[in-house]
Amino acid sequence: MMSRGRAVIRGCLSKSRYSDEPLARAHAMHMLGSGVVASEKAWVYRCAECAGWHITTRAGGNHLSASVRADNAWVPSEFAQ
Repeated sequence: MMSRGRAVIRGCLSKSRYSDEPLARAHAMHMLGSGVVASEKAWVYRCAECAGWHITTRAGGNHLSASVRADNAWVPSEFAQ
């Protein structure tokens, strides 16, 4: 049986990791604009496990997340800071 910590790290390692927020936002904007993801918005978030940035299409309550649209990489965050 795998511990929760290892499951979280495995999940992190299976995602693309970006070194900073602007790079993650630029890639998310490209993914949305090119149709790689069938969503109107994506969210970028700072990962607590690897300290890098990841992209998700699931809106969540993560206060470190901020949304991105195909036409705008810097949509104001709808989450409390």
